[in-house]
Amino acid sequence: MTAQTAAPTVGAVRAIATPHTLATEAGRQAFADGGSAVDAAIAADAVLTVVYPHNTAIGGDLIALVARTAAADAGADGDPPTSAAPAPGAGSQTTLELVDGFGYAPRAVDPAAWGTSGRVPAFGPESITVPGTLRGWKHLHDTYGRLPWARLLEPAIACARDGYPISESLRGAIDRTAASGPEGLAFVEAMFGPDWAEAEQASNPALARTLTRLAEAGPDDFYAGAVAADVLAYLQQVRPDFAAEDLADYTVHIGEPLSTEFAGLTVNTGGAPCQGFALLRYLDELGEAAEPRGAAGADGVGGAAGSDSVGASGVGESGGTGESGGVGESGGDGGSSGADGIDDGALTDAALARIWTESFAASDALRDSVLAEDTDPALLLDRSGRLGSGDPGASPTGNASAAGSAFPIGGASPADTVRPVATPPADGDTVGIAASDGEVSISLIQSLYSAFGSRCLDPHTGIVFQNRGSMFSLDPDSPQLVRGRTRPAHTLMPVIVTDPTGRPALVQATMGGKAQAQIHARLFTHLVRGGTAAEAVALPRWVTGVRHQDDTPQSVHAEEDVPAEAVAELERSSPEPVRWTAPRTDWMGHANVIDLRGETPEAASDLRADGSAWVG
Repeated sequence: MTAQTAAPTVGAVRAIATPHTLATEAGRQAFADGGSAVDAAIAADAVLTVVYPHNTAIGGDLIALVARTAAADAGADGDPPTSAAPAPGAGSQTTLELVDGFGYAPRAVDPAAWGTSGRVPAFGPESITVPGTLRGWKHLHDTYGRLPWARLLEPAIACARDGYPISESLRGAIDRTAASGPEGLAFVEAMFGPDWAEAEQASNPALARTLTRLAEAGPDDFYAGAVAADVLAYLQQVRPDFAAEDLADYTVHIGEPLSTEFAGLTVNTGGAPCQGFALLRYLDELGEAAEPRGAAGADGVGGAAGSDSVGASGVGESGGTGESGGVGESGGDGGSSGADGIDDGALTDAALARIWTESFAASDALRDSVLAEDTDPALLLDRSGRLGSGDPGASPTGNASAAGSAFPIGGASPADTVRPVATPPADGDTVGIAASDGEVSISLIQSLYSAFGSRCLDPHTGIVFQNRGSMFSLDPDSPQLVRGRTRPAHTLMPVIVTDPTGRPALVQATMGGKAQAQIHARLFTHLVRGGTAAEAVALPRWVTGVRHQDDTPQSVHAEEDVPAEAVAELERSSPEPVRWTAPRTDWMGHANVIDLRGETPEAASDLRADGSAWVG
């Protein structure tokens, strides 16, 4: 099996990859109308809120990482992109912006109402937080868009109004949710009707009306307008602690990415409260485990643990050529960068698997115990053992009790010493979009968290609301305690990799729930060792950690075609037998990749999803 890839056309610089063909087509149409990569990504994302309702909705959150390469004499920040890519060389500069559209708990939330231990309920109204998607789209469009706002929602409105085919991924989620119990069945019947089991098409007329109103009135109407009034009426019906001000006051967070160096490249992702640190920690450990060709500390080996959040800048352009394509091999040189400073044997599947379980078990424990919106990123990357020392200066939140409850990251095995609180298993109910236009590149991740989120559907607006609040703790001493206007820990993480000049080299986006960092590691290391984007998204995968109800932090799930040498290392590193799943399993992640390193961009979409890639 091969990935859905886009074939090249001379002179093209635009590319998009998404997990659904209808979303990719919406992005292609936006490009054809003169839109930017961000316009294409928003149009695609809006379609996904309709045709992939198990994975995303306007009742969910988003995070995006945007790289813009502009001429040195370009106008002020916020000017719309031009139609042509900047020329390469000293006259252009790349900047990175992290757009955090994570929602918060309502101001009046009372954690004691649900107890003083464990987590907020996994499903139902208690798990809902204020959705951040629409304000995230607004910031992205205001800053990087070219097309009129209403134009971006047209394909989604048509899908919701006229109907869409139920894809393989959606069908699986419908069937699993209906079989999960009476509440799941009731949700499925409300969403898809009494004939859900045999249905091949679905529609959402109420959502079509809501999207039409948002197209006409603008995205702010979701937070202070007619749509806001409808949303609030539903939320107060199921959960009275929501107030109008909780919607009206919501704003996105704008910042710089968290980064590390590996193989001569800079890997950029999201900082707290997202789990991007887990990818960077793994790459730092992998770099330390490798035998560098040059002296210790040579360029290209993993960056220093504890490095601060940085924004990459430099010279260059996203270049290349391509043509619109469906299935087929790309003509781009996807492996031109090479693994600078890394020994050839350090990136084999066996070498990756050797440190995999322990590294990601440590990061999972951090995510499920101390990761919060105010966590110091330097401490998340620090593997010296400072966390867990009881030193307030080493506490993610600045208090000794929180520091003492964390595990020592270095030294003893984290799985043996940490006391994380279990969070709901997440199958990876998220969408990831990668897009680039030669000037702007974007990795956009949007989610409901679990399948169909909270399973709360407002029949009047057609909106499904996320269950991201289930990541909050009920322990009064936990840094993850649910409090008014705080954001929970997040699994969503965008990735853009930049080259030594600062220009985008790779754009990665994936679904995968708690395993997103692991999927990104699998993608990136294959691209670094010379593979193509198509190969990277099609590789057999393995993931560790809690994926299902009976899993432990050291459980290993592997697709049946994972190479034997990697399986041997995974078996050595885990006390449990490997749990097998079929090749190209849906919940192993829907990855999308654009490789900008060669003469032509290469875009690829994962066969585990229902998507496609386009270059033109």
